[in-house]
Amino acid sequence: MSKINDYLSIGEMSKLTGASIKSLRYYETIGVLKPAYIQPSSGYRYYQINQATLIYLIQSCIEFDVPLKEITRFLDANGDFQYEGLLAYGKEIAAKKLEYILQKYEFISKAQERLAKMSVYENLEGAYEREMPKKLFLKLPITESAGVADVYKLLVEAYDKLDLPPTVFEWLEYGSFYQFQGASCQRFLFLELPADYPDDQPGTQVIPGGVYQCLQHGTDQIENARQLFPGAGEDFFAIETEIPTRVFDIGNPIRELRVLKEGKNHG
Repeated sequence: MSKINDYLSIGEMSKLTGASIKSLRYYETIGVLKPAYIQPSSGYRYYQINQATLIYLIQSCIEFDVPLKEITRFLDANGDFQYEGLLAYGKEIAAKKLEYILQKYEFISKAQERLAKMSVYENLEGAYEREMPKKLFLKLPITESAGVADVYKLLVEAYDKLDLPPTVFEWLEYGSFYQFQGASCQRFLFLELPADYPDDQPGTQVIPGGVYQCLQHGTDQIENARQLFPGAGEDFFAIETEIPTRVFDIGNPIRELRVLKEGKNHG
């Protein structure tokens, strides 16, 4: 029996492992998988059957975003793979990827929960009431003449300073907060903060829970809160934020304007 009969051709190895011939050649080029035998006369590549295990491992590492150049660091001076080290490294990368996937899954679940709660109020005309929990806001003062770019810069700066994982803002609210006092009005942007965030930090304010009167609009209406809620009194605060809808108009999202119904709050 000739030596070639002890090996698999590159085509046979490709069929066995699902790795393309191009991939097998690339693995050889970068030094992570050398053929067990190269026929001198033809240059044909041949592999041992047990090299299939290594190919499966390489494919798994690629799926978990382990760069091939990182795999080569587990080759020793003799060209042998340090299998235990490579498995540990692959597991570490997989764990990070799993954590990322779980974070995205949590975001989707929270978004679905929020959408389900808001679907009860979707497309309502006129004022309606709904119970709101106590929340913690970070208030950012803005001028009446502030444009969209100014607002965006304030939001970005606030995110940078809070030292919180960015994913929390994927389900927390943000928008406009106006404090009406007599004939005057103080204008703020607000960012809802996690419930466990310290409430004694500069710019934070606890927003009481309770029954809120609400209106839905396709345009900003918080400036008109006095007229829209004449029973709110002289001193009150109003909140306006985008709300999720089952069919979301990116160019003209629905906004909900809220005023606390029970009692007065000076904020």
